[in-house]
Amino acid sequence: MAIPRANKSRFRARQAADLDAHSRVPLISVVAPAHNEEESLPTFVEKVTAQLASIDHEIIIVDDGSTDRTWAT
Repeated sequence: MAIPRANKSRFRARQAADLDAHSRVPLISVVAPAHNEEESLPTFVEKVTAQLASIDHEIIIVDDGSTDRTWAT
């Protein structure tokens, strides 16, 4: 689709607005490594969730080969 030069910035702005309206991309992503954190992980998630309650966010826990039940938590 060829876009005239003068309209490119308006097209980009509209494209960004359409993307925002149709996607559920969180504003903040918290990525935390976890290794044998079965006992502390629920508290961590609870505290992060409380701090970011007013912000669209996600919490990604990366289980690095735990031998306890970290993944089940």
